[in-house]
Amino acid sequence: MSIKTVGVIGAGTMGAGIALVCARKGHQVMLLDANQAVLDKALVYLESILTKDVEKNKISEQEMKETLELVQLVSEMEQLADCDIVIEAVPERLDLKKSIFSQLSGICRED
Repeated sequence: MSIKTVGVIGAGTMGAGIALVCARKGHQVMLLDANQAVLDKALVYLESILTKDVEKNKISEQEMKETLELVQLVSEMEQLADCDIVIEAVPERLDLKKSIFSQLSGICRED
């Protein structure tokens, strides 16, 4: 199976980092969080990491732009329906994780 689109649930430090790694590898990323402020902070985090990479001549401005364009911020679980893989990166609360996986089982493809 070829992975083109990655869903990441949780836009905290870990989720944003996962999203960045996936986008750097050329995957379309849907970064989901129920809290818009957390999504906004994740975008600032991604931009700051990539800006530092540009300043260190690790990547070009164009590569930064292309990487950021691969990350889509979303707030509804249903938006992950077409993802090839979904990665959960939420706080370590069993009730939250159970709820997320229960919802995903009705949204995601069986594969």
